[in-house]
Amino acid sequence: MKVIFYNHFHNGDLHYSRGFVNYSASEILKQIPNAEFEYRHAQKPDTVSDIPNVKEISQPDNIGPPCDDPSQVFIHFTGNELYINTWICVEGCRYWNGTCMRQEIIKWCDAFKSMEEHLNISMPPPTDWITCIPKINYEKYKIDNVDAHMEATNGKYQKRFFVSNGPIYSNQAPDVDFDQIISNIANDNPQCLFYMTQKLGEINIPNVVYTEDIIKKDGCDLNENSYLSTFCDVLVGRTSGPSSFAGCYENLMDENKTMIVCSHREDEGCWYSDLICQFKWMPSADDVAPAILSCI
Repeated sequence: MKVIFYNHFHNGDLHYSRGFVNYSASEILKQIPNAEFEYRHAQKPDTVSDIPNVKEISQPDNIGPPCDDPSQVFIHFTGNELYINTWICVEGCRYWNGTCMRQEIIKWCDAFKSMEEHLNISMPPPTDWITCIPKINYEKYKIDNVDAHMEATNGKYQKRFFVSNGPIYSNQAPDVDFDQIISNIANDNPQCLFYMTQKLGEINIPNVVYTEDIIKKDGCDLNENSYLSTFCDVLVGRTSGPSSFAGCYENLMDENKTMIVCSHREDEGCWYSDLICQFKWMPSADDVAPAILSCI
């Protein structure tokens, strides 16, 4: 028997599903020890390759089940295979309540019921949903260069800012010119170190560095960026790409962290409503610079 998790869409969908996928696989294996698991997706390899017992299959010819529009099908059972679509907006947004964890809990409870029906097993939800907050096994990724950088810069800066400045591929946030914002702020605050996740217009200021120059990985480095973000005091972004991957257990559940998110809706920016970190929601690009300055 094989369970195939799949997603036709973006990196954020993959990251936010990882806790649910991990829980599902571990619970099924307790009752069906010979079960096999795959996670098929359209993104680069090494995006979710750390999930235990689940084989990551990146950019396959066929991501979803053999049906008319697999991107819109939530659960599909055929032969000896059970397909589960992890896309946040699956089935025409039937579960839509902002891109947040509470909608995913409703969706995955339906998935657990389907697993019970098709696999003839007991599939209770977690006793505490905190289990499904994204956790990354960083040891599976290229983190040695990040560790070396942190050791070399230890004690040199008062605060570290992680800034996800790249383009977004969903419609939940406005455009923000992070390069201009960070150039101005960094120039006036040399005691702070700013990490930019993408080189757009390169900033030549000593206390602005690019995460790719630290990580030095050819391929998907989202998990390495997430690891780097755990060393930072303030996390800035727009709920996409590196910003989503910074939404991990270590950051969300740390009262000493501040997360600044710019999005059209607050419930699209705040993934987990019971988070412990400080959360600042910015509905407009004009609000981002004052929010960052308030953390210095």
